[in-house]
Amino acid sequence: STDTSVTISLLGTKKYDEVRAVTGPRTNVTPPKKISAPGPQCEVQTPLEGFDVAVDRVFVKGGKEVGRETYKTHYTPRDEVSCDPETP
Repeated sequence: STDTSVTISLLGTKKYDEVRAVTGPRTNVTPPKKISAPGPQCEVQTPLEGFDVAVDRVFVKGGKEVGRETYKTHYTPRDEVSCDPETP
């Protein structure tokens, strides 16, 4: 270490031979809305669908699955924004 840094070493024991991520299908797909916004501050935004998805972390040891953790995530749709031209 120095006056401005610290060095850290981590030691560990390898518990698994492999950890894989397996992504499931998208479910609960939600279409984005269309929004028209006025004014010079408006920024156009491209739409994206919202959906739910589950990702499994698969723990492998000795060529066999020995554990699994599931993480579920919800993605909110991103609305389509178009800008109205300014009116005098």
